[in-house]
Amino acid sequence: DANQKEKAAEAMKISAQDLLDMGIADRIIQEPSGGAHRNYDEAAATIKNVLLEEIKRLKIIPETELVHSRIEKLSRIGTWEE
Repeated sequence: DANQKEKAAEAMKISAQDLLDMGIADRIIQEPSGGAHRNYDEAAATIKNVLLEEIKRLKIIPETELVHSRIEKLSRIGTWEE
């Protein structure tokens, strides 16, 4: 039922804000006014700039620290038993 999509998204915790709050996403990229589908060029430029900023930030972090932080981040997604 299409009317249940917001309820399902809320239950699954898949909104950008949910992922940011859980520490899974590093940041939220804002869409152009009216949505990305209304201004592809601006959306693409914004994504490019954010990616370049993040790559620059990540390049100064030692690889072992990056791997450790990635494992911690992915461990926040769901639960499992061994």
